[in-house]
Amino acid sequence: MVQQNELFHGTYRVLQQIGQGGTAAVYLAYHLRLQKYVVLKRIFVGQQGLEQLRVETDVLKNLHHPCLPQVYDFLYDGPEVYTVMDYVEGTALGDLPAGPGQWPEAQILRWLRQMCEVLDYLHTRKPPVLHSDIKPDNIIRTPSGQLCLIDFNISLDATRPWKIMGYSENFASPEQAAMAAAVMRGQPVGYALDARTDLYSMAATFYYLMTGIPPDATRPVTPLSAIAGLPYSPALCAVLDRAMAWDRTRRYASARRMLTALDRLKRQDARYRKYVALQGASWLCGALLVAAGLFCMVRGVQEGRRLAYRQAYDAFFAAAQPQQALQQGVELLQDARFRGILQDQPRDKALILHALGDSCYAMDDLGGAQGYYAQALEALPPSAPDRDVYYLDYAIALGEDGRLQQAGRILEQARAAGASAPACAAIQASLAGAAGDKTTCLDEAQAVLDESADTALCLRVCLVAAQALADDPAAQVPWLERARQYEAQPRVLRQLGAAYAALAGQQAFADQQRQYAQKALDCFVALCGAADPAPEDRLNCAIAYYMLGRYEDCLQQLAPCEREWPEEYRVQAYMALACYALGDNDGAAVHCSSALRSFSALSRQERDAADTALITELGRLQRVLNI
Repeated sequence: MVQQNELFHGTYRVLQQIGQGGTAAVYLAYHLRLQKYVVLKRIFVGQQGLEQLRVETDVLKNLHHPCLPQVYDFLYDGPEVYTVMDYVEGTALGDLPAGPGQWPEAQILRWLRQMCEVLDYLHTRKPPVLHSDIKPDNIIRTPSGQLCLIDFNISLDATRPWKIMGYSENFASPEQAAMAAAVMRGQPVGYALDARTDLYSMAATFYYLMTGIPPDATRPVTPLSAIAGLPYSPALCAVLDRAMAWDRTRRYASARRMLTALDRLKRQDARYRKYVALQGASWLCGALLVAAGLFCMVRGVQEGRRLAYRQAYDAFFAAAQPQQALQQGVELLQDARFRGILQDQPRDKALILHALGDSCYAMDDLGGAQGYYAQALEALPPSAPDRDVYYLDYAIALGEDGRLQQAGRILEQARAAGASAPACAAIQASLAGAAGDKTTCLDEAQAVLDESADTALCLRVCLVAAQALADDPAAQVPWLERARQYEAQPRVLRQLGAAYAALAGQQAFADQQRQYAQKALDCFVALCGAADPAPEDRLNCAIAYYMLGRYEDCLQQLAPCEREWPEEYRVQAYMALACYALGDNDGAAVHCSSALRSFSALSRQERDAADTALITELGRLQRVLNI
């Protein structure tokens, strides 16, 4: 143990101990060679192995960002281990006042942007780095007003997602708290932490600054948008509420996504203030001079249109169902009020067109998807940073539609436009998958994951690989799980749930069947937690409940499906089977008859594509019930 005034390793003059926690003791020291103050952190070796510490410190030494302290060294001193890093002068946010109105919204926004930027930097390293202990005491406000994120003692390398050393009770994400509890009980952990755990903790820190109320990692907090009297805009509260969603699939998938939302909020807020100011000016000038009043009124109308456009734009991207998004997006593009705005904002137009392509793709309308993706590429400015993804999505839609030659031309266009090597590899993976060449598809997909830190690109190539393995759910699942780590979007969860359900049906032993059925259920429950879940997701959730023997839950999930899909034979069939399992033979007979009627009304082609195992089970039930 170091002592005050000790010359440590001939380089560091120890001045005083400045802190101690569950895993480390911290000392202020002076670096004689660099002539600057540093922090010596003595880590209790019993908490983790030396080799693990060495690896972690090497990761931290390679981090260079204005909002992070620089790590210099890793030292052994007998049985003790020390890391050396910058001393960050300033005040921890935990030592600053907290509560409604203590910090103006403009200051909160500036700090939020700084934190999102540093988290985006950390999460896009290779390997990604999770801080995993973000809280007010670990964020320093320097004399210049800049925030600095400190204390990486329990940082997580995302390639080792099982590693967890502790957490802060009030600011940890719920999944991190649950994981820590499981580890302490010696129980296995069936999921991995990802960027969303840091986003939750960061949002929880700002929740505390804005309310004065420390959150609780064991139960959901009252959303900011539901707390009366807070002097903050509903839009800012909505961003933080989403980042603190109890269900992590509802949070922002990345710090970059959250930063984009904050930037959009800032632009919208500026437009609103300008709009209100112009309205006031128009009334004043109208009272003084009719001509000036008319001029200001025209300007006010223009700003009013821009505000209406932004509201329609945000509503479009918040649409829960592809059909709803498709309708709103088309209306947005066709609205005469917004024609000039879209001409001035070609990137917005490209984003809308690309999202419309995504909606068509989600509805298996490959022709519609191709059309919108082509228009999006045409509208996108050449300097746009995400152009690679536009090429890839267009090529995927073409390849899955069997138009391989045209997809190959898109690959050549991408190369000519300077697309990145990983993007071109992703397009080659999609072409190989569409041509049935699984080996090339998987090799190219793995090359993308090895070379790219672009989460959108990696997500798509995982889905490409999973599509190529559609007939092998056991091989498909690892790719889909990898995709879920990038972003748990509905398409990923839907495919992953279907793969786990297929695996459950292939198992000979009941325990294995239940294990996979539970994984399928977890995916479909997450999908059904959306504001307006699709009937297909509800049905799949009900089927997973049925596979697990949870028949009452199955029927509860099927009730809204029956209202929305009264002629769907699968809904009636599973209602019949669940009723029979619960001993309700009368209910089983009613639903069995309805299912058979609905099935017989299908076309020959639809009957050929039906679930033969379900129909066989339905026929068996018909004989048992003698109907």
